[in-house]
Amino acid sequence: MADSAVSAASSPDKATASVSQQPHDTQQPPCLLLQLPAELRIHIYELAFAYENWSCMELFDADPFPRALLLTCREIYHDTAALYQQARLRYWRITDFNTPIMTRGVALTLLPALRERDIRLVKRLVIAGGDEDGELASYSLLRDGLWHVRDCVSSSFSDGDEYLILPPKEERTVAEHDLLGDHLVHLKEYFAEDERSLCAFLSLELVSSEDRERMSVYAQGRGLSLWELEGAMRYFLPHC
Repeated sequence: MADSAVSAASSPDKATASVSQQPHDTQQPPCLLLQLPAELRIHIYELAFAYENWSCMELFDADPFPRALLLTCREIYHDTAALYQQARLRYWRITDFNTPIMTRGVALTLLPALRERDIRLVKRLVIAGGDEDGELASYSLLRDGLWHVRDCVSSSFSDGDEYLILPPKEERTVAEHDLLGDHLVHLKEYFAEDERSLCAFLSLELVSSEDRERMSVYAQGRGLSLWELEGAMRYFLPHC
């Protein structure tokens, strides 16, 4: 009986303590952006992902659109995910990228920051080459499928030279082997420091005009890849 009385007497205090321990109302005020008509919201999102400077972008500084807007809330993510993806694809496909004058070692340390899915979309890239000190720009390499040497001042390359870069022998497709045909003897296999063949270089100065046309068409339809970019940097950039 005494225990029941004690329990009854203590119940109001427990109830009071339970109420006092409940969190206060922390509901956030409504988002004014989400109260706008859908058409207007979409227009705002399109402006947020707009990018008009399609030239002279350094490849290693490329960071087109932060994902902060997508992470705001579930509804905004639903509204913006497709727009973000379209803007990202457009950025990597249309932008003319370049690299600053740098040595091979510096370029290779920066390479891991790039993603294969982005690099495969790149259509035009200019790599600046220099003297052995890496300070004087003596030529540049334009990649639009083939690699073109241009603006050559003084280097081991000649202005107008064209190169086709292919994967190592064991990774070439049947179509690539057929494309090379009798020109396999002219391939220059390039080896890294670990003696692993990275890729092969073919100077188009060594092939007939007909074969050059075939190789140019093949190169135009092939996206850039990290292995090709690494091979180009190892082959064309100064070592120092």
